[in-house]
Amino acid sequence: SGPLSGLMVTKSSYFASLVARSDTPDGDPSSDLDGPLLKEGLNNGQEIEGKEEPAQDSVAYGHISSSVYFSYLRDVGFGLCGLILLSTLMMQVSAIAMSAWLAFWSTHQADFSSSQFLLISGVIVGGNALFALLRSFLFALGGLRAARRIYDQLASAVFNSPLAFFEHTAAGALINRFGKDSNTIDDQLPFMLNIVLAQIFSLLGSFAVMTYSDPYIIFLLLLVGIIYYRLQKFYRVTSRELKRLDSAQRTPLYSLFLECLSNAVTLRSLGASCRERYQQQLHLLVDRTLRVNMNVMLASQWLGVRLQLLGAAVVSALALTVVLNAVFELLPISPGLAGLSLVYSFSIVG
Repeated sequence: SGPLSGLMVTKSSYFASLVARSDTPDGDPSSDLDGPLLKEGLNNGQEIEGKEEPAQDSVAYGHISSSVYFSYLRDVGFGLCGLILLSTLMMQVSAIAMSAWLAFWSTHQADFSSSQFLLISGVIVGGNALFALLRSFLFALGGLRAARRIYDQLASAVFNSPLAFFEHTAAGALINRFGKDSNTIDDQLPFMLNIVLAQIFSLLGSFAVMTYSDPYIIFLLLLVGIIYYRLQKFYRVTSRELKRLDSAQRTPLYSLFLECLSNAVTLRSLGASCRERYQQQLHLLVDRTLRVNMNVMLASQWLGVRLQLLGAAVVSALALTVVLNAVFELLPISPGLAGLSLVYSFSIVG
């Protein structure tokens, strides 16, 4: 505010820059493509008239602290975590019991009547279905409880922050926290944890069955376990950093998109050149985000190929030992147990 002379004397005055732009040939306000208003949008909040640039997401490095895992387990509830582990264990034990019962019955059919076979099979299958249903319910309950608590903590921290926090934090960072990251915690994290937990118990059950049917396979399993450990150690570091980079790349994209929506009238008034500059910047940010997503998928495929090869090696070695046992009679093993071990080895291949 103030008289016109006072506004024009100040060299850094935003009003003076607008007047200077209006004096350009043909009165085209968009001819000055390096003006402060355009720079403010294209550079995503760089210093204008003494204002500091809003802070973008910083990418963390290194392993995830154990306090993060502990905090999530605490939000789920330690008692509920114990019940989830117990129900998952019982579900896997009942599944192995059903397979073992079928393998035993196949070689002792004369000892059991049809009603006895159906009764024992029905009890085992019913127990497995009950434990599977209980595990699914408890896992969903724990995921919803953790998601609600984490979202409440996030909302409380943001709403109770001082005004300086919003001046120094980009709007895209807040949208990223309440949008993509919250969706990951609500949906993707419980889904992936459910798969990981089921696969861990399934692999342990498969290893137990294969070791029981063929003790010599344990040497190959130890070797494969070492290779698995080295692969996951290398892959986890890469995948973790790619996920962090993906989250960080979304913040400037959200910020620019939000600025375009909130200043749509101004952008239309500045002409086609200004809109093209914003469109180019938006395309550049989208390309960066998609480039990171492509690397995430490539890393996943890299791991999948190697896991498939290792699983195929385990199945081939187990099948070879079963054939050698049958030919040279190295170990007394029943056909039903040999078939059971081969079936469970397929779970390693996926």
